[in-house]
Amino acid sequence: MRESVAELSRASGVARFTISKALNGEAWPDLLTLANLERALETDLWPGREV
Repeated sequence: MRESVAELSRASGVARFTISKALNGEAWPDLLTLANLERALETDLWPGREV
């Protein structure tokens, strides 16, 4: 999992620490973080959003 988090961090510009905290349910990402993760993952992370 570390390699995946590290790869996502590089692709999104979001710190590994931030991604790990969100994945562990220890923190909620802000909207800019969500947008960066969505761009890197090429998928919607915000529920109920229509594209």
